[in-house]
Amino acid sequence: MTDVRPNRRQVLKSAGALGVLAAIVSPTAACAQQAVAQQTGAQRANGNAERLEGAWHVITTPEGSGAPPPLLVLIMFAAGGGLVVSGRPPGSPGFGTWASTGANTFALTFLALRFDPQGHFAGTTKVRAQANLSEDGNTYTGPGLTEMFDATGKLIASFKSTAQATRITVEPI
Repeated sequence: MTDVRPNRRQVLKSAGALGVLAAIVSPTAACAQQAVAQQTGAQRANGNAERLEGAWHVITTPEGSGAPPPLLVLIMFAAGGGLVVSGRPPGSPGFGTWASTGANTFALTFLALRFDPQGHFAGTTKVRAQANLSEDGNTYTGPGLTEMFDATGKLIASFKSTAQATRITVEPI
């Protein structure tokens, strides 16, 4: 049988070759890693542009005589088109969908259940709106239409409104 173990000279030669390879690859890998980090930073800086996903603080101002006062709501736009709205008393949170309709423009529709003071079902509220996202992606404005239906599904009121929204962002301590 012959001994196939490498001798000391072969081990040192292999280690030297690996060292040279590492010296060549390391700066290249470091440059590539830095480029990825810079790109990721740039994407983070503009990451909200053309993106509606996230949490929003929204002030909706109804129009016309007899319209209710401005409403403050919170909306969570989920990836894939789902949305949840809170802050619309007297009823349930609103649940709905949203979709892109063009560059920085989105349509949304949601429904909320309404209840009378005794807790009995009183009807539904449907809101359809458009969100025109700002260039930086941190605000949006747009028109909306709210329709209120009684418990039998009959339309009992409707009004137009305008929304002004601000993205809720992380605020470090």
